[in-house]
Amino acid sequence: MARRWVAQNYLLPHADRILQRRIGNKLFQMREEASLPFMLRKANMTHSLFEQLSWAGREVPYYCELFKKANFKPEDVLSDIQAINSLPLLTKDIILEQGDRMLATITMETIRYSCKTGGSTGKKINVKYDIDAADWSSAVTLYARESIGGHLGAKELHFSSDFPEVPNFKDKFREDVKCFIHNRTNVHSKAFGSSDLLSVWTKIKNCKPYLVHGHPSTMYALAQALNEYGINAKNIIGVYESSGEHLSAKKRKVIKETFDCKVIDRYGLAEFGVVAYQIDSKIEDLLVFENIVYPETVDGELALTALKNKVMPLIRYCTGDRANVIEKANGYFLTELSGRVHDVVEIEGERIPTHYIQDVLDHRVGGIVEFQIVLNSTQKPPKLRICPTDLNALSSIEQKVKNYFPRGLEIEFVKQDQFIRIGDRNKFRYVVDASRTSL
Repeated sequence: MARRWVAQNYLLPHADRILQRRIGNKLFQMREEASLPFMLRKANMTHSLFEQLSWAGREVPYYCELFKKANFKPEDVLSDIQAINSLPLLTKDIILEQGDRMLATITMETIRYSCKTGGSTGKKINVKYDIDAADWSSAVTLYARESIGGHLGAKELHFSSDFPEVPNFKDKFREDVKCFIHNRTNVHSKAFGSSDLLSVWTKIKNCKPYLVHGHPSTMYALAQALNEYGINAKNIIGVYESSGEHLSAKKRKVIKETFDCKVIDRYGLAEFGVVAYQIDSKIEDLLVFENIVYPETVDGELALTALKNKVMPLIRYCTGDRANVIEKANGYFLTELSGRVHDVVEIEGERIPTHYIQDVLDHRVGGIVEFQIVLNSTQKPPKLRICPTDLNALSSIEQKVKNYFPRGLEIEFVKQDQFIRIGDRNKFRYVVDASRTSL
């Protein structure tokens, strides 16, 4: 209780002032809005949608032109929200093609953050945020955890990638401040070997966190290792919060049984932040934060409209994930959610998750549009296929990759249309089997 009071009334307000943020204010607004009946929340969402559409139609070059072509009037959604259906869906191809025409011209100087999408549901794009939109994203995460009893100041443990180099002072300071406020411990990992996973478990056991947050593939691999060694992992963790990839029924079951904890799913993406959350561990449907996004299902695919980001407002954006949007008495919910599968690949005897490889390539190597790993049925090592942003940087990229993976990967540079896509929806996967596909 003391830690909670200090975190909410002292640490967060002071951190907001030091870092020039307004997360605490927006967390208060999230609580206020969530306390309203859904009928009022829905009316507020409709008005926010109208304001966002009006803003985009005035300030964003792409939408100024689109609205005129479609003869679309934002005020029409006030009488019938389905009027938005007259606008075409927004895809990543359109965003890449339009470039800066997707940005509000009068907010160019307010851009503070750029988030790169993971790429498992189409081409990678960079989404721009101003400080206000970023603060909303942080406040949503805090509120979501409050909804399952995870108050600010409760012990958290976060899985993150293990990089050998030391971060610069500014990045380390910001991360230390966040960890102090949230009472968070970061556990860095790279591989899914038994010794690696048992080391992670030792840190979790010493921390005894209320909440553990990370990819379900990591938590599932940890559960398998503990079960293999007959280690009792019950009564150490209060809640496991999944993110970053699809939480399958099989992984949910194994994690829940191994750790005897609540298993909570959430749905977030770089384009919007966290937008839906499982508020009841016994009901797997995810509540949509309708003050953050307007949700739709179009031909089985989830489409979202951002309600807070003024810098780069995404309207009817195709997420690439499958879900049904169900309206219940207490809100919109996502059901039958699927998509975003991460893989594991063996490199020089180590089982490496693709989200670690992605972190290395995106945040340490750079200059990469996309990558894919092709497995060979022969004794050849896996082939890392890279699409670079600059053809003049090939030698630099190759050297940086070899700094992290000196052996065990064959590197090949390709164009983006040379990547292998699989399945009935032509889905992208980070790891593909060359024996089952044609190059």
